[in-house]
Amino acid sequence: LLRKHSHPNVCRLIASFASDEQKRFYLVLEHCDGGDLSQSIAKRRSERRPYPEHEAASIFVMITLALRHVHARRIVHRDVKAANVFLTKKGVAKLGDFGVSRQLDVSGGATQLASTRIGTPYYLAPEIFEGKPYGRSADVWSLGVLFYEILVLRMPFEANSLAALCVKITQSRAPNVIGYSADCAELVASLLHKDASQRPLTDALVKDAYVRKHMPSAVAAARSGRVHANDTTQDDTTDEEEDVVETVITKRVEDMLPAGLGAEYARCRAEALRNRRHQEGDPAEAPSPRRTARRDQALALRRADAARQKELQQAASQQY
Repeated sequence: LLRKHSHPNVCRLIASFASDEQKRFYLVLEHCDGGDLSQSIAKRRSERRPYPEHEAASIFVMITLALRHVHARRIVHRDVKAANVFLTKKGVAKLGDFGVSRQLDVSGGATQLASTRIGTPYYLAPEIFEGKPYGRSADVWSLGVLFYEILVLRMPFEANSLAALCVKITQSRAPNVIGYSADCAELVASLLHKDASQRPLTDALVKDAYVRKHMPSAVAAARSGRVHANDTTQDDTTDEEEDVVETVITKRVEDMLPAGLGAEYARCRAEALRNRRHQEGDPAEAPSPRRTARRDQALALRRADAARQKELQQAASQQY
């Protein structure tokens, strides 16, 4: 999912590779030198120093733009929270950690809803606690919780147990935001509406008057933090330029990693490049034996699983 995103407010995936020796899979992400938002909130809470509204609104707008980009690709993040918002020292906020995200299917013109209960409890929407299907509006609820947390420096719903938290989120109204403008408080209330159908989706949020008021500062911050010549997410690069950029970044990542991992990374990148060129029709590049073996093994497992499922269905039908 991360590879599908090219947005200044989404944490960029630089590379990924597997280490056969350590039996691990690695993601190399861009470095956000300002830490994460949860650390920033905790520091301000201990210092009793709330965010100025323009700064809080700028962070909110940047994450809204990131979510809009994600939702436009039919992806529900499912874990929008302060710990998954990364900051740079230039003031850019980036949404990251797509570990529990899901891409929704489109069938018959309607977007399929997810039903798995997953995410961080304090940020979960009421419909998830109630076991109902959910979609993009669940991310909008989490965004509302996040904005409230930035403004008030604590969660809107708190409890000593998961059951009590469930009751509060599904039945209690979030406390009012005090000390900020009426437009700000009204926007938070709309995001934390119990009825999912009444929450504004991200396409509507970017047209909201309050959001548009704070949009210029958020966009300016995002532009100042863009990676320029070595950004592999640019769409206007030629194949030759892209190969050069990949070579440069591969070398940088290889140098940063420990000796063993650097070699594993270089091997995986070379294998990926060879396979990509083969797919593009280069007869000189044959698919690697390792990749072919893995593909055949995965195909065999899928066929075996499908056969097993068919047997179980037939057995259940006969028993019925």
